[in-house]
Amino acid sequence: MTLDYENETHRRGFKFMVQVTDRGRGAGRTSPPGRRLGLRPSEDINDNPPRFHRPHPTLLEGGRRPGTLLAALPAHDPDMGGEQEVEYHVTGGWGALTVDAEGSVSLWRALDREAPDGAIGVAKVTGVDRGEPPLSATATLTITVTDVNDCAPRLLPPTLLHVAEGGPPTLLGVLTATDHDVWALGHGPPFKLSLAPTNPAHVFSHISLTFDSHLDSGRGGAELWTVKAVDREEHRELLVEVLTADAQGLSATHTVTVIIDDLNDNPMRPASKTVYLWKTQGGGSDAPLGRVYVNDPDDWDLGDKTFRWLGSPDPLFTLNADDGTIFASSQVREGRYELQVRRQ
Repeated sequence: MTLDYENETHRRGFKFMVQVTDRGRGAGRTSPPGRRLGLRPSEDINDNPPRFHRPHPTLLEGGRRPGTLLAALPAHDPDMGGEQEVEYHVTGGWGALTVDAEGSVSLWRALDREAPDGAIGVAKVTGVDRGEPPLSATATLTITVTDVNDCAPRLLPPTLLHVAEGGPPTLLGVLTATDHDVWALGHGPPFKLSLAPTNPAHVFSHISLTFDSHLDSGRGGAELWTVKAVDREEHRELLVEVLTADAQGLSATHTVTVIIDDLNDNPMRPASKTVYLWKTQGGGSDAPLGRVYVNDPDDWDLGDKTFRWLGSPDPLFTLNADDGTIFASSQVREGRYELQVRRQ
């Protein structure tokens, strides 16, 4: 029979009688009944690992703050009459868990269902006894983070739009939205879009937004329009703040950038530019002095313009006829030079 210290009957010990028979002359004679031997308790060895319960809790995202108890996982070790000490370690679970000396598993940081690691985490809680040799057991803790409505809708691209200056009221584009929360729980569409009240006055005077709940397959969307001509020389771009809200009213503000495309609608006026050039005497190559400055409010009409010298060109300088850049040759000496360029 194998003795087991954790068996209570075995642990109390045994009573038994011993009878001795000799094999000498007169063999077969039996001695009088032997004396009873007393109890001899068995000795404990470390032959049992700790034993765990294995819970599978479900947690609400954001509803569990750091320090919140998730599960109590005390491990029982039957060795040493159940007094064997157990040390605990935890791994996994997004690295967000901690375990104390009693086997209680808690959060040390908040959980986020929308994090890249996902909504389900598995942690391993290991209990190691202090016997020789030490034995261990592992409990698997499965954590499911359910969704709460904590992500406001965001606009889908494009959010960079263009309109030509000086034109009539124009449809800039159709705006739609999405949401990282779980739509099946009512944490998403239908979305609502509107111009945020934080927009400056010049945005309200130039831009209108028409919401339509039927757009984007019933998720809701909006058309963004200009309401009158826009002058690029007055506003090069309009930063339009759009308020997006989900079915439960969680909202956020996002910016749509409207670029005003330039037209060549302003005459040029003469202008001048003074350039100072410092060179090492006798060395170096041609030095760029910069582009010719012309007093022209338009800024997108370089592609259809050319540049040429007004009058006889100076042999010490060269002119790029396409973009108006002037270069000084290495032969330029100290002095003042006046150059005239015509843009057409």
